[in-house]
Order: sequence, then C-alpha cells, then structure tokens
Amino acid sequence: MNRQRALAVTAAGAVATALSLAAGAAPASAEILDAKAADARADLLGNVSPALIDELSDTFGLSESEAYDRLAVEAVASDLLTEVPDSLDASYGGLWVAEGADEILVATTDRADFNELRAEGATPVLVEHALADLEAAGAGLDALDIEGVYGHYVDLEKNTLVVEAADEAVAAEAVDAAGIDPSLVSVTAAEAPELFFVRGGDAYIVENSWRCSVGFSVRQGSTPAS
Repeated sequence: MNRQRALAVTAAGAVATALSLAAGAAPASAEILDAKAADARADLLGNVSPALIDELSDTFGLSESEAYDRLAVEAVASDLLTEVPDSLDASYGGLWVAEGADEILVATTDRADFNELRAEGATPVLVEHALADLEAAGAGLDALDIEGVYGHYVDLEKNTLVVEAADEAVAAEAVDAAGIDPSLVSVTAAEAPELFFVRGGDAYIVENSWRCSVGFSVRQGSTPAS
C-alpha cells in the first residue's frame, strides 16, 4: 500500500472512530425513558383504580400490563412537563407523548437543547416557533370579535396555531387585525358551533354509558379553574 493511500485509510478510520465515540457519548434517551418509566410503574402498581385500567383496556385495546406501561410513561411526561419548560425557557416548543406511548417528544427551537432533553429521556424535535409565540398569537385572537372565526388551538406536533374559521379569507382578516405573523398560523375550515345553555351541576351522559356532570367555573384572583 502506498503512503498516500495509507494516510487516507488512517484518516478515514480516525473519523469513523471519532463519530462512533461521539455517538456513544450522546445520551440514550430511550434507555433513560425506560428506566424512569420502570420506576414510575413500580409506584403505580397497587395505587391505580381497577376501573381506570379497565377503561384504558377497553378504549385502547390494551392488556393490563400495557395499560400500566402507558400510565408510567404519562407519569414521566407529567414530571417533565413541570421541569422542561422552565429549563428551556424561550426555546421551548411543547411536549407530547407519542401515539404508541413509547416516546416523550419535546419541541425546541434550539438544537443546542438536544443533549439536555435526551439526558432526561425525551426525544427532541427541532421546530421553528416557540410555544410562547404561538400562545401569544392565540391571545391576540381572543381579543377580537370577528364573525366567522370560531376558535383556535396550538397544534404542538405541527408547531402551528390552528385557526378554525368559516373560510381562509375570514381567518386572514383576523390574523391581520391581531397583528399576528401569518407564518405562525394554519387555517381549518369549520362550521359555526352549535350552542347549548348549560349550568354547573347539570348532568350529561358520555358515550351512552356513564353519567357525569358539568363543572363549576371559578376564579381565584386571576387564575381560572373548575
């Protein structure tokens, strides 16, 4: 082997080794989540209503063991939800549990947050907009009263403020009136919602099977609750 080719092979090997070491040094979020979920599952055993397990099994087609697995991951997600937003601050884009309950995804506008999130057992997702910006845009719409605009919500996975309106023209009018950056918004065509007169304590039936009641809206200072 000539010297030039030997140097090339050596350099390639060094790069591959460096990449391998870097990958090995990166936090393995799946393993960390599994460990946290195992601890949460141990805490849940014997402390969860059998009726809740039955409901999860019926609704999602889960075995009892799978229902506990889902609850464990959701418990970990709940803990992260109290910690991660403050930790990431302005770059935080939202948190959600994957459909299969095998991942906790956390959106961020800053790739520098990735290792921190993986170390917590989360799967980082790079997004364009911070959650605070999307929520502020929604608050701007709340201040308006434009006919044909029926509601809005933040879609975390799509990283957008979804505006429900009669058509795109009405939604565009509202976005412009609120001074919102159009790149934050997507529009869903919707019909005017049907309104009902309800009172706190009124009974209603869920899925023709079980009875519940309307909550009472209250406010403590500036904090709403029910």
